Amino acid sequence: MDIQEKREELVIENALVAGAHVANSNMSGSVVEEVNLSGSIFEKCNMSECGIVGGNMSGAILKGVNLSNARIEGSQLSGMTINGVPVARLFAAYQAFRSGE
Repeated sequence: MDIQEKREELVIENALVAGAHVANSNMSGSVVEEVNLSGSIFEKCNMSECGIVGGNMSGAILKGVNLSNARIEGSQLSGMTINGVPVARLFAAYQAFRSGE
């Protein structure tokens, strides 16, 4: 099914749309909830001011993204790395630095 050059509100519920291709589209203000996006690719997407709440991003790769002013709160970070450095080590170094102030 193709949806091209449409301007109406799109509602998708209880649907199988695996393998969908969305390109050059404005989905600002959209709500995506209880959706399986595993294995999906988000390339050159504007996700500024986007909220991800209660999602599972285990094994996700964020590469070449702008994380300026991004916040991670109340999340499971075990095994997470930033530029190859385990986040647990970064926290430990930060705590050691703070203790030596």
